[in-house]
Order: sequence, then C-alpha cells, then structure tokens
Amino acid sequence: MDDKPDTDYEKRLRLIIRDETNTLLLAHLKLCPFVGNEVEKRLRQVETNTAKMIGFMAGSGIFGGAAGAVLSKLIQ
Repeated sequence: MDDKPDTDYEKRLRLIIRDETNTLLLAHLKLCPFVGNEVEKRLRQVETNTAKMIGFMAGSGIFGGAAGAVLSKLIQ
C-alpha cells in the first residue's frame, strides 16, 4: 500500500489541531484574569519587600547586639 495518503491526512490533521489550539489559547488569554493582573510585577514587588524586611531584621539584630556589647563593656 501507499503511505502517501496517510501522510497527507496526518499533515492536514496536525494543521487543523494547531490552528484550533492557537484559537483556544488566544481565547483563553482574553478571558484569563491572571494575564491582566501583572502577576510577575507584583511578585517582584513582594520579593523586594520581603528582602527589605529580612535586611531590617538582620540589621536590627546586629545593631542591638553591638549596642548591648558596648553597654556591657561600659558597665564593667
């Protein structure tokens, strides 16, 4: 038997599937609420604020420890 008709059929089927998938994805992007919410921008802001808070806590601990050590040495 000849494989040519099956190959053409498969190619046409793949093109139809690709076109339908693209159409479905574009429709999803229009309806998806997360696309318009700028998730990446907001997540980056949350990461930056978390890093700031960790830095403030570490700095506070170091500063408090150094101040306590100086005060302890002054009292002795």
